[in-house]
Amino acid sequence: MKNKTANSLENFLHTFLDRAGAVVEKPSYGLLEALVPQELANRFGAEELLLAFDYEVARETPGSIFIAPGSAVLDTAVRLAAPYGLFTVHYWPGREVRRPKNLDQKIAKAVDYLHCRPPSVASHYLAENVYYMFNFLCVFRSFEKTEEIIPVVINGHNGVPFPSFETYWQNIIPLEHPLSRLAQARTSPVRDLYAVACRAVGQLAGERSLLYREAGTLLRQKELEKTGRYYRETLSELEKKHGESSNPARQKKLQDQLAATRADWQHRQDDIVARYDLEVEVLLDHLVVCRIPCLFLQVEVQHKTSLIRQTLVYNPLNGEVETPPCPRCGKPAPLLIPDEKGGLICAAHE
Repeated sequence: MKNKTANSLENFLHTFLDRAGAVVEKPSYGLLEALVPQELANRFGAEELLLAFDYEVARETPGSIFIAPGSAVLDTAVRLAAPYGLFTVHYWPGREVRRPKNLDQKIAKAVDYLHCRPPSVASHYLAENVYYMFNFLCVFRSFEKTEEIIPVVINGHNGVPFPSFETYWQNIIPLEHPLSRLAQARTSPVRDLYAVACRAVGQLAGERSLLYREAGTLLRQKELEKTGRYYRETLSELEKKHGESSNPARQKKLQDQLAATRADWQHRQDDIVARYDLEVEVLLDHLVVCRIPCLFLQVEVQHKTSLIRQTLVYNPLNGEVETPPCPRCGKPAPLLIPDEKGGLICAAHE
């Protein structure tokens, strides 16, 4: 029970600090290191926190704060977490965004325009782009219950998932208020973006479930084998006694015992299979809106005598041009091909 309580406290504080914009790392068992933004530092009395969730670890780690029910840091975190609710807005803390010198190479890395001349940037403008981080609570129920938060980030402008967004975002300390005011880029309706996120999390949850199914299959097989050995031995003894007996009444009794044992074995097998069956439930837990100033590139590509225009997004968070969506299906398209109508399509529609 003690370990379960410690793990729950550690998961809670890790999630809270992460959502609050802190940079959180786990250096070793029972420890969390956090670099917190100024707003939190004022509440906790320090910009750097070293939190221990095991008493022995706390004793052996100088400068750590032992976290247990009733501790001051935990009580403060609980009070601060309550108003967060289901919706949080964060702002990128970076400075002025400029056009990179190697922009052509970044565009070529993001998308390949087949049968076209190299793309050229006709113009560009700076605007605040919105990235919606849909955090889904995924519950895996089998021989035990496991919960995970799976984030899915969608570019609000073009509706394309950004799988590596969280990897970059967790390395910065976002702001609760913008450094400057920018025009906001056009965004798709949130309900449409949510539908894209649901499709993406369905695939991610399916991939995660394979790991749980694999573990459950191994445990189920071990239990079935153990149970099978017991019932086979029991049936073998009953059959031996039945064969050695010449008493009709005793034979009838042994036959009934054999039938009951076989039925009980089948019932036991059904119970084991049901216990290790996996159920997956996915619910939206909370939404984080990340606002980042991005360069919007008006790109022109020429195919024969046709000039095709497209908008690309340069994201300063990772310093890369994002792969654009296929104009026809909306899926990320690292390869685009001119169609007969003077537009662009991905290879799936060729």
